[in-house]
Amino acid sequence: NIKIETVTPNRLKIYFDVNKTQKEETKNDSIGKLRVQWLHGAVAKNLKATVNVSFIQTETHFNGYSQFVFDSPLRTYYGESSTIFDASLANNGEAVIRSAFPDCQTAPGMLRANFVSRVFEEGGDFSIDRFQMPYSPYRHYVGLRTPESKNYNHSIETGKTHVFEIASLNALGKAVDLNQVQLKVYKLQWRWWYENDHEDISDYISRNGTLVITDTMLQTKNGKINFGFRIQDENYGRYLVTVTD
Repeated sequence: NIKIETVTPNRLKIYFDVNKTQKEETKNDSIGKLRVQWLHGAVAKNLKATVNVSFIQTETHFNGYSQFVFDSPLRTYYGESSTIFDASLANNGEAVIRSAFPDCQTAPGMLRANFVSRVFEEGGDFSIDRFQMPYSPYRHYVGLRTPESKNYNHSIETGKTHVFEIASLNALGKAVDLNQVQLKVYKLQWRWWYENDHEDISDYISRNGTLVITDTMLQTKNGKINFGFRIQDENYGRYLVTVTD
């Protein structure tokens, strides 16, 4: 016997208007609005609908800061799909979605939100719509620009002072001043050419052999600040520099 799956085309047009303030640093009591119509234009009133959202991590980029790294190497985000709406549409075929997004405070930086909306007809068939958008789980971002180097693996030379640049931005990529930016420099006590480079770097800094050689607070002005870093010849090795708000 051959099983044949019947694919029913969408008979409903689904509009999901996301509240733009969700992309900014201001908070709002609604995520957005769901609007549904039949394909022939009539209002799809009182139908049951669900909206699920899931997040995946993506690289954080801002215009004018392409040489800065804004993603934390110490964090990894594994998000699951969450239901943010499960109810019936109003008589006008609309519904305001007020559920909060899941907590994403373990994200290394910006995320991509994937929305899946389903609207069910009275007979049981449903129409589906998918779309995605960038999502910022944080109000501010702190980026680090390392000195340029032509050496192997972009390593910097010992015995010289190297200048690192820090940039502080809001979620829209505009410079902001931050009064408490924590700078930490770790020396990782391992020989990178012998170790498995797929191991999570956060596991390394939790080891007893990892040294914190710098731990200080900085203030950015006009969204920027620099700091100098010098390694003596006898202290060569692999270092991790983090800046956090």
